[in-house]
Amino acid sequence: DTSERIARYIIVPPEQSATGKAITLSEIDIDNIIRAKAAIYSACALLLEKVGLEFSDLQTIYIAGGFGRFLDIEKAMIIGLVPDLPREKYRYIGNSSLMGAYMVLVSQEFRQHQLDLARRMTYVELSTEADYMNHYTGALFLPHTDRSAFPTVHAMQAAAGDQS
Repeated sequence: DTSERIARYIIVPPEQSATGKAITLSEIDIDNIIRAKAAIYSACALLLEKVGLEFSDLQTIYIAGGFGRFLDIEKAMIIGLVPDLPREKYRYIGNSSLMGAYMVLVSQEFRQHQLDLARRMTYVELSTEADYMNHYTGALFLPHTDRSAFPTVHAMQAAAGDQS
């Protein structure tokens, strides 16, 4: 079993965890986090680029679902998962898919609005987009290779004495 040969670092010892089991982290876990955050950030960057916008053009960024419920925006920004924007632009909206389904069922007006939105949607196959891979490669670093995209993160690092 290869899982026993993977070096794991104890983040929370068993006696301090709610389950009584150690909370650990491996290099594979870190690599998976970096690849996932790069994919999410890159997809958002490409989609905005496709419609001629930048992250700074967004008035509100909605964070939804179970993932969003526990997402710490500040920490997500530090690793480059979400854009470095004023924190007040971020809004948690809970289980948006369930609420949307409910609204479509109970409101004819909302159902029509959703149909109109669906007709205007465009499908973008990220795997065939060369620009997506360019964005993705840049986002495989913490927080990103483009320092100008994360000015407050770099300011925090500088204040903490990190010159990287």
